[in-house]
Amino acid sequence: MRNSSGAKPPRRLLASIHDVSPLFEAAIDRLSDRLQGHLGTARFAMLVVPDFWDQAPLSRAPGFRAKLQSWGVAFEDVSRAEPALSGELR
Repeated sequence: MRNSSGAKPPRRLLASIHDVSPLFEAAIDRLSDRLQGHLGTARFAMLVVPDFWDQAPLSRAPGFRAKLQSWGVAFEDVSRAEPALSGELR
């Protein structure tokens, strides 16, 4: 597809991490580092699961919740730790 001047627009890639949960914190840290290295930026989406299969509620993981907030994930009610958005690192 070309823009109005006939030039091709720059390519874009949407990267996201799914099933973001305290249960997978170490893997998410590694994947986040790798994505930042490949993309050259920390801008990618995260699908945060408030309580992955009733095994890892965010409400019981204040350190992980704080890490998500430092990455720019917004929460509707931090005390309940229910994400308002899937989140995007900034």
